[in-house]
Amino acid sequence: MNNSQGRAHVLAHPQSINTISQSLRQDNVKTKVAVLEILGAVCLVPDGHKKVLQAMAHYQKYAAERTRFQTLLNELDRSTGRYRDEVNLKTAIMSFINAVLNAGAGEDNLEFRLHLRYEFLMLGIQPVIDKLRGHDNAILDRHLDFFEMVRNEDDSELAKRFDLTHVDTKSAGQMFELIKKKLNHTDAYPYLLSILQHCLQMPCEYIHHY
Repeated sequence: MNNSQGRAHVLAHPQSINTISQSLRQDNVKTKVAVLEILGAVCLVPDGHKKVLQAMAHYQKYAAERTRFQTLLNELDRSTGRYRDEVNLKTAIMSFINAVLNAGAGEDNLEFRLHLRYEFLMLGIQPVIDKLRGHDNAILDRHLDFFEMVRNEDDSELAKRFDLTHVDTKSAGQMFELIKKKLNHTDAYPYLLSILQHCLQMPCEYIHHY
């Protein structure tokens, strides 16, 4: 993978990236870091980004994950007490996450980045990032800063789009659609779902007792 010929040979094999991703299940930190570096690099080559996302879906089944990227978030949040290994692995994970979000289809597609980032947000990446600041490591912080910078830029771009939208405040349907779009890729979206679930339990007809 460290030269163009070898890279082309690996990418040409239909199962190569899937097989590489399976090594994320190893306990050896150096192996995990190497795998993440390979996958991050593959994101940057033509057609590589799609293969990496497919490999993550493959790994979800292979490792019996509840949802895609679950193992990465668990590793990102887990403390082992070994500072150097921890920082190296967490830095590799954040570097990979940034590559997945911003390479390939995510390079020029706001909606793609929002949808993919939402997967990480639903797994609780934001509080984990806040926790990782405690490592006080300059290299790790750069990857954390980049993640949050792009997220803030995307949120600003999304807000600009909605500023141009006229909403009929007398229309429940229009207001609901706007709220759903505004919250769809934010930490607040699960709360909107909870509100709607409670609303479904409201009785449609009221019986008045006099």
